[in-house]
Amino acid sequence: RNILVRVFDSDSNYSDMKRGASIRTLFWVGFSVFTLSCFGQERPKIHAVVNSADYSPGLVEMSLVTIFGESLSAETASSQWAVLPTTLANTTVLVCGSKPPRDPTAGVSVTGCNPSLLSFVSPAQINFVAPPIPGVATPGATGPVWVVVLSSLGGIDEDAARGNPYQTFASISNPAVFQTGFDCYFGATDPPLASVPCGLTAEQTSMFQTLRGVVTDPSGNIVMSLSPLRMGTNYTIWLTGLNARGTPPAQADVLLEWAGQFFPASSMQGVSLNSSMGVQQVVFEVPALFDSTLPCMDRKADVAIQLSQTVSGVQYVSKPVHAPLLVKAGDIPCRSSP
Repeated sequence: RNILVRVFDSDSNYSDMKRGASIRTLFWVGFSVFTLSCFGQERPKIHAVVNSADYSPGLVEMSLVTIFGESLSAETASSQWAVLPTTLANTTVLVCGSKPPRDPTAGVSVTGCNPSLLSFVSPAQINFVAPPIPGVATPGATGPVWVVVLSSLGGIDEDAARGNPYQTFASISNPAVFQTGFDCYFGATDPPLASVPCGLTAEQTSMFQTLRGVVTDPSGNIVMSLSPLRMGTNYTIWLTGLNARGTPPAQADVLLEWAGQFFPASSMQGVSLNSSMGVQQVVFEVPALFDSTLPCMDRKADVAIQLSQTVSGVQYVSKPVHAPLLVKAGDIPCRSSP
């Protein structure tokens, strides 16, 4: 089944992304048809390198990363997810554990640099899977890395050509949940919140909407106000940035928060759809969130979901994403009368 997740595309700029103004399609998990467009022979220019799920800076090896910039590629192209190349539309991305020389050439090995796997390239955006990063192995620490873009028309990117390649940082883990669109606050009673129509929208149509994370039910449907979470059912969170080292890899814990209380969910280990794709999933069961002494009645709530991963005693926690929860009378033990 195809699952649609979203980030900002080449129609948006980085400042728009930071304001949360517009969300576009990142990829379909499956074959993507691509179109072509051309630009002049300017050198590529990197504006930002961010986690593809929550747009935080930095990267984790084998996670999905997005570059925003100008003249990054001569064409717009997507690759098949099962076979991601290191060169796409004559564009290459290098991630370096040490500052690279000023004149790396596409296809030529550069000491301390590894080529990335590319899923999408365009003049304004590149999505890639971060390669193994030399020197980033200490839990709790971050290390500097340098990102270089090589294009067939523009050559090496502008910063690298000046001897100052784009620098960011890498960490051993940084879980982040993909986002899918905007929705009403489920069960809201405050008049401004309750007046917002429910249903997922690609763009924010009201300041009283909330941004939903990519959580799917057993049938693969996106969880939203029209198809909320139910207690005792298994759901899947789609994310990137879990540390994939060790055996078993990518262990993660899931917490649900409601009314200031935290409820641990029974979760299975995070499993990458494909190690070359950078997309992971964690399956969890929704726990009982309401006190059994409450009266029996239907209840609606918006809960916050967080994932955490502990690597060698250091805990890494994702930003919370909101999901609607519906509890029907009889789902949990309750008082038969108020």
